[in-house]
Amino acid sequence: MPYKPSRWRRTGLLLLKLGTVGLVLLIALVVYLDIYVRDRFEQHTWSVPARVYGAPLELRAGGELEMNEVLWWLDRMGYRPVPEVSGPGDYRVGVNDIELFTRSYDFWDGAEPARQLHLQFSQERLTRLEDRHGERVTSARLAPPNLGHISPVHAEDRVIERLATMPPTLVAGLVAVEDRRFFQHRGISLVGIGRALEANLRSQRVTQGGSTLTQQLIKNMFLTADQTLWRKGIEAIMAVLLELHVDKETILEAYMNEVFIAQDGRRAVHGFGLAAQHFYGRPLNELSIAQQAMLIGVLRGPTFYSPLRNPERAMARRNVVLDVMHERGVITDDQHRQARQEGLRLNPRSGQGPHAAALDLVRRQLRLWYREEVLNREGLHIHTTIDIYAQDQAQAAMTRQLRDLEQRLNLEPESVQGALVLAERDSGAVRAVVGGRASIPGGFNRALDARRPVGSLLKPALYLAALEQGQHWLMPVDDSPVVVAGRDGSEWRPTNFDLNSNGEVPMWEALSMSYNQAAARSGMELGLGNVLDSIERLGYSRDLPVVPSVILGAVDMSPYDVAQIYQPLTSGGYLSPLTSIVAVTEPGGRVLGQINVRAEQVVDPAAAQSLRSALALTAQAGTGAYAGNTLPRDLRPAGKTGTSDGQRDSWFAGEAGHLLGVAWLGTDDNQSLPITGSTGALRLWTDVMGRVARPSLEPDLLHSSLSWVSWDADRPDRVWLGDCRQYRLAIPTEAANGQVSRRCGDGSDQPGAGDESREEAEDSRWNWLRRWF
Repeated sequence: MPYKPSRWRRTGLLLLKLGTVGLVLLIALVVYLDIYVRDRFEQHTWSVPARVYGAPLELRAGGELEMNEVLWWLDRMGYRPVPEVSGPGDYRVGVNDIELFTRSYDFWDGAEPARQLHLQFSQERLTRLEDRHGERVTSARLAPPNLGHISPVHAEDRVIERLATMPPTLVAGLVAVEDRRFFQHRGISLVGIGRALEANLRSQRVTQGGSTLTQQLIKNMFLTADQTLWRKGIEAIMAVLLELHVDKETILEAYMNEVFIAQDGRRAVHGFGLAAQHFYGRPLNELSIAQQAMLIGVLRGPTFYSPLRNPERAMARRNVVLDVMHERGVITDDQHRQARQEGLRLNPRSGQGPHAAALDLVRRQLRLWYREEVLNREGLHIHTTIDIYAQDQAQAAMTRQLRDLEQRLNLEPESVQGALVLAERDSGAVRAVVGGRASIPGGFNRALDARRPVGSLLKPALYLAALEQGQHWLMPVDDSPVVVAGRDGSEWRPTNFDLNSNGEVPMWEALSMSYNQAAARSGMELGLGNVLDSIERLGYSRDLPVVPSVILGAVDMSPYDVAQIYQPLTSGGYLSPLTSIVAVTEPGGRVLGQINVRAEQVVDPAAAQSLRSALALTAQAGTGAYAGNTLPRDLRPAGKTGTSDGQRDSWFAGEAGHLLGVAWLGTDDNQSLPITGSTGALRLWTDVMGRVARPSLEPDLLHSSLSWVSWDADRPDRVWLGDCRQYRLAIPTEAANGQVSRRCGDGSDQPGAGDESREEAEDSRWNWLRRWF
């Protein structure tokens, strides 16, 4: 009879076989996970989006930089006011001086070292720049501000930090609070698991986790957040395997760059480096012990303990962390006491801030000038021309002016919108872009996309064509009613805004007072083709309708389009394409490309300067007089108002100091408003320019073919050759000599000179005022 094993023996053999198979599978799983962990960790690249930087603050003695603007920058860049400057990020303010220690930065065109500087001011202007030894410094640059990020793939963001450069108290405090046996265990801590299990049983809920820093890193880098036994088992195995191949310091550095700390809109803030900038606006190595403890405390619950959302709860958690750091010997008694007494001292910096519209422009120009595969690279540094001071001031002015306008005219709150573009008048470097009354990432960017009728903003292009055909500002034009017949038999009958006619007026008055009838008649006499050519030469690249009403601005343009047209008019006739990008570099510093814009002469310099003089007169005594009466004279404002049919759009475009600006106000649903260019957009434009424009350092020199002619407001019929009266214009010298008999400096320009009777002078003055108003 054959041998028949007992049931227990058969069960034992089955279990042995199953155990053998399980062991083989476990070994295979461990081998697989070992290869997976080792390869993935060695090949891991951080998800770092392209970071966009604004223009750096340039410190240069003898310029127009004001003390309050420097202090604004220092606060915005997270510099610390201290009694005594000792390291990067410190500054001290005196009565007429600032002492600061700059931070180092590798620019695309060379490194800027960290150094101690002494700034001396006179009448609030920077007059002298010295190093710590008292030697004169020609110029210096602060590290550029972070405007935001551009990520084509990921929503997470981080600033990579090396363990060796992190504050020792931060590293030691993290270990003391999160994993005190980190340097003793091999990936998992049975002691930690037992301690967490005991605490959870006592409280009858999950209050502590037993995961080590290594396990947390494994979960963040390779696994999901599912709370299952299988996932926790895999996590434990992978943690042990990782520690077999990677040293503790590398694991700790990876964790401190990977861990999720905060949410900033759609951007996930990972790592301590970016968290320092997010909460405090400064580099990680400049944080105080209290601020370091705050970041460590947030790890327990990034939303629950967020100092931005729950400051009291975050403060309590921070103090617990400080107590643990003190108990574990990370900080001294004095450090512990001082840190607990310190407030939150938050200086939050959003990933977008008020710069959403400017970042939108940067994105669009990047796509024009770089291939998509280049832009998809991780960690690019995009250096731009955006001035954060101008951007912040412009956005604040937009909000303030729209609110005041709605209150003044009893309009529905938040019914009016606006847009603004600021650029360097000579180079075309864009300094600020405001897309609406609020900066909303992904929102409608009216500065680039709101194409609206521009009204009288195109009249300078019309009169430029007249100047180029030999006319000048003292020549008469006819502002009587005009009828233009169309090819289809229709008739165009433009009227002035006040529905009055002014008869024969000098050409400068037709521009400065924005007479529509004179402009329409002059445009048709010059030829519509010449007017359209003038607009296109100034940089407008879209198709223009070939209809007479274009002369009066019956064409839709965006504020950005208008800024490009006005740029050659304010730069002596040289067209420079508006640009927001300076250079793009890789993380290692290699320059992928620099944007070098070449200026092209598109307008005769003499004609451009003559036109500029008339635009300056418009801002002094015409429809733009609010600017001339409000801004400092050394800004020399010049520009033109615009109002579309039905008063649906209010515009102003022009220059002040070194800046060109275009402002638009209106409604998104194209409703009429009780404002014109003078009472709407001009107020916004003037507010912004008064805060950010600096006087041009260029001398006020005339082109060799031009001469000044001048007169007083009450006697426009008495014109002098030279610049000695209240108002002035630049016209060709030949024309000036032929039409003007009085000369500045010959005695006739003195008060009381002339042979007119007092009654004649009074009659002339009143006739002038009637025409003017």
